[in-house]
Amino acid sequence: MKKAILLSVAVFVCVKLFSQHRITPLPKFKTVCTPEHQIQQNVLPGQPSHSSISLKPTPPEKNADFVNIVNLGTSGNAYWFMQKGSYLWADDNLKTVTNFHQFGGSLQGSFKQYGYDISTDAGLNWTNQILCFTENLNMPARHTHHGIYNPPENLDPAEAYVSYFGKKAMEVPYYYHGRAKIGDQSDTTDNWISQVPADSLFFYDPSGFVITQTGEIWVSDFSMSWESGTMEYFNKIIVSHGIWNEAIEDFEFELFSLDFPILYDFRPADSKVAFSPNGQVAWIAVLSDDGSVPISANRSFYPILWKTTDSGQTWEGPISVALAGENGIDKVKDFLSDAELEELYGYIPDRNTIEFTTAYDFDLHVDTFGKPHIAVVVGITGEDPYSIVTGMSETTGYMFAAPFDITVEYYPTEEWFGYELGRLKTFRGTFGDITSGNRIQIASSWDGLYMMITWGDTDLPGVEDNQQPDIWFRGVDVVTHWLTGNGNGEDKPINVTEFSEGMWQSYFHNLSHYAFKIEDTDRLFTVPLTYLQMNPEDPGEPVQHKYITDFVANFEIWGVPDASLKMESIAVSECMPNPAQKSFEITINVFETVNLDLMVCNLAGQKVFELPNQSFPPGDHPINIDVSSFEPGVYIISISSEGIKVSRKLIVK
Repeated sequence: MKKAILLSVAVFVCVKLFSQHRITPLPKFKTVCTPEHQIQQNVLPGQPSHSSISLKPTPPEKNADFVNIVNLGTSGNAYWFMQKGSYLWADDNLKTVTNFHQFGGSLQGSFKQYGYDISTDAGLNWTNQILCFTENLNMPARHTHHGIYNPPENLDPAEAYVSYFGKKAMEVPYYYHGRAKIGDQSDTTDNWISQVPADSLFFYDPSGFVITQTGEIWVSDFSMSWESGTMEYFNKIIVSHGIWNEAIEDFEFELFSLDFPILYDFRPADSKVAFSPNGQVAWIAVLSDDGSVPISANRSFYPILWKTTDSGQTWEGPISVALAGENGIDKVKDFLSDAELEELYGYIPDRNTIEFTTAYDFDLHVDTFGKPHIAVVVGITGEDPYSIVTGMSETTGYMFAAPFDITVEYYPTEEWFGYELGRLKTFRGTFGDITSGNRIQIASSWDGLYMMITWGDTDLPGVEDNQQPDIWFRGVDVVTHWLTGNGNGEDKPINVTEFSEGMWQSYFHNLSHYAFKIEDTDRLFTVPLTYLQMNPEDPGEPVQHKYITDFVANFEIWGVPDASLKMESIAVSECMPNPAQKSFEITINVFETVNLDLMVCNLAGQKVFELPNQSFPPGDHPINIDVSSFEPGVYIISISSEGIKVSRKLIVK
């Protein structure tokens, strides 16, 4: 108790000191509040509170060099898609991609039915409106996540399954999940999971979902309830873990929670979960404020994470990522020019005193090294707590915000850093009675070596809000730290839908968790993307799902490297199995020829095994070590290579 009291006093003192020296932007710049609050914009009397939808200009005739777009299924309205979800999923081994959605619209099925569209040739040809389940008991399904479960060693799409997970209506205390066999449309399941009030596990609306390459499902949600008449957050993150049961040919779920108290009186902004390609390292992330970053306490959102290195058996956290202040990310603190800062504040403040905040949604992936990649928009905190400045700079013509890929560098010291992916023109659009932000999302190659980030933005004269979005793209090579360019050799993102039928109308776009590697190439990927064709003034009207068939992420044509980062030369897997009894295997992936040392020490620092220094050529190098003579306990495996040192923890039973 004494320790908790001292910590509370320390946080209070830090918050008090920062509040006394807080700087805020000039009031002429509009800001946007959290989704739980109304849009607040500082506009002159008589002006509209948001940009009206302008008359869409007629795009030029389509050029064959630009993307092709095909129709998928239809839905009864757009409301189901206003929250991002795992609606689009691609499996590179099967060359299969599925688009999950509510039915209705011009094709068969009603808005009470849910299913998928599917292509088994990497998105070229499609079969649409395949039914998975129908609502029952008049309990409408909310945002349903899905992915493809592919049994081990299987290469036949017909033997794989579309697996889904979601939440019934807000007032209904159930999750639902099931699967549909791709090769037999009549072979489906539909299951329910009841919430656990005794453990303060009140289901809200899962926003994180992943099917790992090892065949497990992980879902994240916030424990919240409306039973009191107002939303109550119970300081917990609910984690659902699904394991395939071959006997019943379906997933069985177990639930647990992570304690997560916060400073403010509404829920964290968003949550996500993602695993490394080998299924050993994973991260759960949220956008929130738990008081651990003094300059941001009671003011701004920032990423907070939990990590596992044993495939989800144990989780370490919370781990806060400071965007601002002395310990903030340099790339974030430096992305605005001095001229922009002077325009924003009336003078050029010390960059360590500037408050930065994330937007209210993000996406998450984990690369081959086990590092998280947080795709998120970062901007300036407004006058109101947890607001973000969305005004445009007259100096640059961009917002005071940018999309980032935030990740961590372990060597020579652990340090969070960010790739700035571009700049934004607009932030949030209003479509009838719903809003949508930039919907930033991240995909990766199957091997986790390339990250691919998309977001929606409107770049039209006179349009101040994100009313007529295009889809924008940037790629990151996690080994070389190079970023893709815009196709013209410039260090800029590329407009995916420019001069296509989706130009200025790529509403509510979705990106798959994985991309397709193009055969017989090394660094070319087809990136699965969908959007809605809809009436932007009435989201209650039927919508047409659109799929972009041929957008290629080209990692052979570059923008510029991040000169502050050193190219990775090796990647090291976790120990398998862990805990180990007789032996374990660790794999070293070498990207360029290096000399390596490997040493195993106990916690007292005593060396119990050593692999002499030797040269390793490029490729995967599995190393099997006999531990049958080791005493039970914890050991550290250290692998050194020319100034780089990688450590892994091993438990011997």
